[in-house]
Amino acid sequence: MNQNSSCMVWKENHYEEIECEKTSPQMNAVPYNEAVFQLKKITKPDTLNFKNALDKVWYTKKNGEVEFFTNYGLHSENGKTLKPVTKYILTKYVLNNEQ
Repeated sequence: MNQNSSCMVWKENHYEEIECEKTSPQMNAVPYNEAVFQLKKITKPDTLNFKNALDKVWYTKKNGEVEFFTNYGLHSENGKTLKPVTKYILTKYVLNNEQ
């Protein structure tokens, strides 16, 4: 696709590229941005540990739940800035999660 006419929309856990002309206001499409396009939600946070997550994973809290992402950026649904994962967050919400 020609990036001048490309947009992207969030689909469950990742962005998908779409032609801007084929979007509607309900789709919440944004202009294509390669860096943002790489952002993905981590759907299996139980696989995270200190070695593979520190300095490599970002998070945000949404409705009392913590969501983890593969890159820095803004949350696709609420626009909040994602924060870098810390040992505290990993320990509290992943490693010692007793829910």
